Amino acid sequence: MEVKKIYNEEEIKKFHIPRWIEIPEIDLYIDQVVSLLDNSLSNYIKSDNEKKDKAITKTMINNYVKKRYY
Repeated sequence: MEVKKIYNEEEIKKFHIPRWIEIPEIDLYIDQVVSLLDNSLSNYIKSDNEKKDKAITKTMINNYVKKRYY
């Protein structure tokens, strides 16, 4: 998989990924969390693949939570 990096200075200045405390304080399914973060990161993760690459996966989130990286 070849990943193209397209950097736009203005986009980089405006970049913000939701912090843990900014995620809604309602019970979310893992798919909803993946969707929320994927939408935030979608402008920064691009590839040549026809199918859309995920910026973050359920496995990543599960591993971060297990290690208490929040």
